[in-house]
Amino acid sequence: MKTIGTEKLIRFSKKNSQRGATMLEYIAMAAMLLIFVWGAITALGGSLSGFLTALNGWVTNRTGQIPQ
Repeated sequence: MKTIGTEKLIRFSKKNSQRGATMLEYIAMAAMLLIFVWGAITALGGSLSGFLTALNGWVTNRTGQIPQ
């Protein structure tokens, strides 16, 4: 039976420990993104609402000018 030396085992372990993001890192990134988006929507909420209302009026006005 062939045994693996501890030096090879440690080298193998270190090589595989940095393979990619763990589930915890993905959850942390998603949480930060969610907080950023929520903050942006909260900060721009009033002006965004006014912009969309103005855009709705403009589109409604333009579609009323289309000949039938």
